Amino acid sequence: MTPLSRRIILCICLIVPLPLAAANTAESNRPLLTERVEAQSRAITDQLSGLPKTGTVLGALMFYDPGEDLAGAYRGEAYGPGDRAFVEAALAVYDLYRQIGGERPKRIQLFRQSKGQFHIGVESGAGHWFQTADKALGHYFARLVGASQRLPDSLKSTAITVTEVGISATSARLSDRLLSDVSLIAMSSGESRSLRFDNADMVVAGSGLIVNKVTRLNGILIANVSAESGTDRPSALHLYREAKRFSPSQSQDVLVTGEAKRPASPTPEPDTTPKVLKTAVTDSLRSGAEGHVYHFTIASEADFSIASGGPSDLIGTLKTEDGATLHSDDDSGDGYNFRIRQRLAPGAYTLTVTHCCNGGGPYEISIDQNR
Repeated sequence: MTPLSRRIILCICLIVPLPLAAANTAESNRPLLTERVEAQSRAITDQLSGLPKTGTVLGALMFYDPGEDLAGAYRGEAYGPGDRAFVEAALAVYDLYRQIGGERPKRIQLFRQSKGQFHIGVESGAGHWFQTADKALGHYFARLVGASQRLPDSLKSTAITVTEVGISATSARLSDRLLSDVSLIAMSSGESRSLRFDNADMVVAGSGLIVNKVTRLNGILIANVSAESGTDRPSALHLYREAKRFSPSQSQDVLVTGEAKRPASPTPEPDTTPKVLKTAVTDSLRSGAEGHVYHFTIASEADFSIASGGPSDLIGTLKTEDGATLHSDDDSGDGYNFRIRQRLAPGAYTLTVTHCCNGGGPYEISIDQNR
């Protein structure tokens, strides 16, 4: 294989802010979506419009290796400017696929232009010829999306349907279809966004997401949600109703996109920093963290109430200084917070706070003496 060039793919993580429940969500999110999709679509259109003017086409079989980010002539064949231009147009389509969160394909991608027709294929696999570059690249995008193991089904069906008319129509149609798709949220790593839900009393974040704050307005639950930095994988937000607190009424797919290449996140280490529990404390758990341990001392025997507050689904475990468990609670407090009521003798105690579902988020802890 003769290298043509090495491309560093700019995976500008496409933030596809899609409406969940409220109509005005689409309005506030539309500019960012259209900027990202339409910018890449314009690049594709420019590549397509320039194809007839690029010069000699020798019909060489060209390749792109996603793993090495390398393109060139597959068997060292001579190629002309026209052969190269078709590959570059295909790579612009590949970048669009990566921007909406698609993973790198494992197989080498193959392209050929010959006698006015255009070929799309993969190494050791089937390929197809098309009458126009527009149709060929539409097929290429649909095939990339269809083979993805990472993109949610709702986004895959949207993208595949759009490209049935050819890649040149991607800009307007993909933007409109994505905005009308209510089953998916897409966020970039490190991003925070306010999301609205009209049929939920509580929202619990999946791995890599944090629910920072929950408020209510005219019966609508408004959740400020963050995607943790370094996250680059699908996740979900689970919605609950008060009447059915232990089984989600609905789950929303969340696609979190990060950089094209990112080392695997290390396994979170437990937070062993000693924490002192006073009458009230505000803190936050990282997603996947093992929990926080608070130390406190009781001066005289009395009945106490120890409770959590906030949007996180927490478990509280009260232990004596020597590690004996006195009480553990999950959801006896408000929403999905814990509340422990216990008579305590003078001495030292610990309170361990963990997330029920390996998630994270902010919370408050209060300790009150019952009088």
